[in-house]
Amino acid sequence: MAKVQIDELDREEQDWVENSLIEAERRKCVRKVLDIQKLTAVAKGDNYTSDLSRLRVKVQQLDGRVVDRWVIYKTLPHTALRHKYMKQAGLFRTEFRMYQDVLPELESIRREKEVGEPYWGESYALRNYESLLLEDLSVLGYKMGQRKEGLDLKHCSIAMRALGKFHALTAIHRERGNLIISDFERHFLERNIEMMGKFYTMAFEDLTKSLETKWEDEWKVYAKALRKLNETLIKDLHKNFTIEHEKFNVLNHGDCWVNNVLFKYDAENNPVSLRFIDFQMSFYNSPGYDLQYFLNTSPSYDVRLKKNELLQIYYESLTTSLRSFEYEGEIPTMEDIHNGLQKAALYGLVTAVSLLPLMLLKKEDVPDMEEMLKLSEENPEDVPTGLISTDTEAYRNIMKIVLKDFEERGILQL
Repeated sequence: MAKVQIDELDREEQDWVENSLIEAERRKCVRKVLDIQKLTAVAKGDNYTSDLSRLRVKVQQLDGRVVDRWVIYKTLPHTALRHKYMKQAGLFRTEFRMYQDVLPELESIRREKEVGEPYWGESYALRNYESLLLEDLSVLGYKMGQRKEGLDLKHCSIAMRALGKFHALTAIHRERGNLIISDFERHFLERNIEMMGKFYTMAFEDLTKSLETKWEDEWKVYAKALRKLNETLIKDLHKNFTIEHEKFNVLNHGDCWVNNVLFKYDAENNPVSLRFIDFQMSFYNSPGYDLQYFLNTSPSYDVRLKKNELLQIYYESLTTSLRSFEYEGEIPTMEDIHNGLQKAALYGLVTAVSLLPLMLLKKEDVPDMEEMLKLSEENPEDVPTGLISTDTEAYRNIMKIVLKDFEERGILQL
């Protein structure tokens, strides 16, 4: 469709268009809410740090019509221990900052050069750092990809392009002096060392025992390397999160895996667009962290062998976007991206070891997080193990690729 400049319309036509749209939108405004119905928003195993509901809100508009509005209601967990730990973790405070301050600014920047849909949903209301009303993206046709099977090449390619664009927008936002870095300087792990330390230690211990007792003999040397790494894991992770301000940094999504990426499909069921959700763990640092997180959790088995292809897609999207939005800083090279990946490599291994078992579980086998926290409180000196099964063929096949990769990166010293 040809673009028409506004100066091609005379003043009377402009006024008519403006007033017509204002009046049309005014008539859609809510006069009153007639009914609210609360429905389940996600299946078991698709969300761990909050409670999500879909609200079907029957409203009467100013024009008299009665229609349904759908929204997502996101709150701190209602069970006692989950509520306690998630509130202490500060996840909602981070997400509030993203929805209230950052994402609207990123969208404003995006619209300088682009049309079409944004890369995230809209927030309608935020309350007391404990609850949010969010756009229900399922109404627009967005849905989660295959969690258990992992994402195929088409899905991963779209995700890499979107992530490159997202990172570029945050770099522009930072360059213009509008991103308050102090809100995002510390990673979730740094603020919650005790809780996350137990979780990561448990995951490493489970994998180590499985390697020692159930895998082929050739993998026992990896068990020894993992056990050695686990001795100083949290200290080493904490050190790696130091921001190198002289390097290229972005605002990372922070929790960029299959559960937090929604896709829209065409008539042939091909993914055509993407929305990121769940910005509770966003933080400022090397883009390598988001890349490690996504690439070690979300691709299907065969796509994991095409990591370099995905990185090239990401890099082209990132650099093209930086140039398009007239970034004045030094454009990162592919070597810079690989250096960022190496900086975040230990975190990538931790992500794979801790999240892959959850990703590959059947819904009915997902452990109850409240019970896990209860066990931890009852035995504060002990790290519970065996709560998440790692004894599946799918997990072994993927972890063999992961372990070999991190051996080559020098993270696992055999």
